[in-house]
Amino acid sequence: MMKTKAIRLLFILFAGMSSALSQESGQVTLNITLHPVQILKINPGQSEVNISYENAADYLQGVVSLQPGHLTVFSTSGYEVSVYSDTPTSRAADEGQQGAPPIGFQIAALLPETATGGISVSNIYLQHYKQNIISSRQADPGMSFDIEYQGLGDNAYLEQVNNARETTVLRTRLVYTIEVK
Repeated sequence: MMKTKAIRLLFILFAGMSSALSQESGQVTLNITLHPVQILKINPGQSEVNISYENAADYLQGVVSLQPGHLTVFSTSGYEVSVYSDTPTSRAADEGQQGAPPIGFQIAALLPETATGGISVSNIYLQHYKQNIISSRQADPGMSFDIEYQGLGDNAYLEQVNNARETTVLRTRLVYTIEVK
């Protein structure tokens, strides 16, 4: 009787194992959904850029402020980066306006050494409408661009100086955008 129970138990175990080993296969469909992504980041340590005219040569030749790694782009497709001023360049609020004409400056994007082709950069005179400064035909997984801000030469800012003050501060706010190309 004990032998019969042991044989039955072994039979049940082998039957269970063979049915477990002979199971059917199954299928799973894996869907990977890709969404277009475009991110433009401004280096947080460079959210304010200063250009200082300190002598006659600065007024005559202009002043350049190079901002290394100023913009970083992540894009899953070709893209265009544009910049514009959303406020007229003017004296700081406490400076007052004395009827001087609004002034401008140039912005230039510099091509990174790591660029593999398909990217072009521009030098623009800042306006109140979008102008492309970077254009790419390809996706970029985090390309960084140096930006040069160049104040004008040829004494362009002489009429802006408020001689009643030690310094005159001119301000404008720039807006950078990224769009699918």
